[in-house]
Amino acid sequence: MTRDLGDLMWGAVGERSQSLDGLTPDAGDLARLRSRVRRGRTARHVREGAVAVPVVAALVAVGWFGLDRMNQPDPPPATQEPVVPTPDDDGTDDVVLGEPIDEPGLPTYYELPDGLLEQTGPGWLVTVHRPSRHDADAGIDAEFDVLVNAMFLVAPDGTHFLVGKFDADANVYPVAWRAGSPTVDVVVDTLTAGYLEQRPDQDLMAATYDLRTRAFTEREGDAIWPPDTSLDVPRSPSGRGISIEYADTFTLSAADGGASAQLGYAVPGKVCSPVGWLGEQSFLALCLDASMLTDGGLDVGGTEWDYHPVLVQVDLDGARVLSVAEVRTLAEGDPLPSAGEGIAVRDGVVAFSSETGGPYGCWTGVDLWTPDGFQALQRPEAGENSFDVRVVDGVAYVQASPGCTGEGGAATLTAHELTTGGSRLLEPAPADWRPGEPGTVWDGLIAWTVAE
Repeated sequence: MTRDLGDLMWGAVGERSQSLDGLTPDAGDLARLRSRVRRGRTARHVREGAVAVPVVAALVAVGWFGLDRMNQPDPPPATQEPVVPTPDDDGTDDVVLGEPIDEPGLPTYYELPDGLLEQTGPGWLVTVHRPSRHDADAGIDAEFDVLVNAMFLVAPDGTHFLVGKFDADANVYPVAWRAGSPTVDVVVDTLTAGYLEQRPDQDLMAATYDLRTRAFTEREGDAIWPPDTSLDVPRSPSGRGISIEYADTFTLSAADGGASAQLGYAVPGKVCSPVGWLGEQSFLALCLDASMLTDGGLDVGGTEWDYHPVLVQVDLDGARVLSVAEVRTLAEGDPLPSAGEGIAVRDGVVAFSSETGGPYGCWTGVDLWTPDGFQALQRPEAGENSFDVRVVDGVAYVQASPGCTGEGGAATLTAHELTTGGSRLLEPAPADWRPGEPGTVWDGLIAWTVAE
């Protein structure tokens, strides 16, 4: 059976919904993971395109390296020293930490101390770092050297605890983790991990990773592969979806896979595509002149700005349109929302990545749409032009990197507290990353998930 990227990731979360009591699959999480995998592959293709044939040949020659080879030997235990928690600690009881460890391309980290895993709670994350370097002066002949491939538990204050190291060729993406649980559900990108020969019909593998034993267990069986699951649509809090193509109508799909409804935007002279949900019964949409569909529009180098973009709010009553109201005519200086990438924050508020527009555009930051209009959340500080946002328990997590146009660069991850307005840099770029200099660190943080 051929399983596409979306089916495999949905299967991973479908399986964990049975293994982790009380959790439900989140299609939005998987859509973001798929976007992250594809962006990572795109950047890789840009950087390694000139040597694509030898790279593929090498992967086929390596073949399936097996889960046992992904698990690197545990490092020797660090010297233990007592640590007395302060009021700013995360409510954990006294634990014992070793010495901080510094390693090229990685944040400073500690070995996971006994008893800490069970005390993790809201705001903790699982992250994977896979920093690689190359000689910037070598051009297309550059060889990429993966420095290390490691998974961490990250506290809300940004403290890192090592929970595993993997083979350099393995791309491991955490899908879901419940705070305090010893296991995290992951997806392994087998296309880049050397499975090409033995696994020609799928490019991702669902697995469970044990944070204590540091071992993978692959999931098998057709039960975890629901058919015809579409993840490329914005989902309401209950799981309803909206089609994202520009049109004068949209498809509203039921959360339980039931009958879909074809509904109209009814915006004269415009075609629209949803940005994201504003609640269970309303969503924000971006509308452009209908001529965009007839003159080639974005396919011939035009941008959304050429077609007089406006934002509309669509209010629903069950499976029918209650009202459609224009809420903003976009002008120069306004954010341009990326269609379909909005994340519901609370009723009336949606977070989204903003873009430059056009078929080859990049991202300009992350913004909120609120009842009072736009609110900037994060802007580029060091040439970032690719942004990914997720909202959990009132905190917006923004991954930012300068890799959109293929120049590469390590990602950062920042947590924004939407109630207080505070923010914390959880994952800075590697300290030795300098764009354009020999030995550039192209990648650092490659994947993350927030505790449920």
